[in-house]
Amino acid sequence: MSLADIKAEIDKKRKLTETALPGAKYARKGDVEKALRQAKPLKSKEEEKAKADEEKKKKKEEEDKALDDVPEEKEEEPPMPLMEIIKRLRERGQPITLFAESEWKRYQRLRALEEREPIEYLIDTDEDFGRKLLDEEEEIGKKKDELAELFKHAGGRDTWYPV
Repeated sequence: MSLADIKAEIDKKRKLTETALPGAKYARKGDVEKALRQAKPLKSKEEEKAKADEEKKKKKEEEDKALDDVPEEKEEEPPMPLMEIIKRLRERGQPITLFAESEWKRYQRLRALEEREPIEYLIDTDEDFGRKLLDEEEEIGKKKDELAELFKHAGGRDTWYPV
């Protein structure tokens, strides 16, 4: 280092101490560093605040533009009963209602899930149920008749023992 470099460094330090601790004839190094640390954040905080305000304004403008471009969806009654929506969501292992979700939003979520992962629903009507019940009763009756015939051939005993 040359003598000029050393003098420049001393002048730089002197200016820093004068700005950090005005009116002080002597200053400790710790006091100077503390004052400088406090002075820098004030400037940077003001700059950060200004940047944050600008970013907020930009975001708000972008959101306003996005809202203007997207048509508003009206929340209506879902076209299917509420219990059917709940049943289908349960079949898929999904929560019935998300936080602050309306019936219309719930229906839209179900519709999106069904589009991604379709499931064929088997809807039993009352007639189908009655027909199935009769068919099962007939099958049970046939099995009872078969067992009765086996019982007759076995000699009519109540219990079956090896012969």
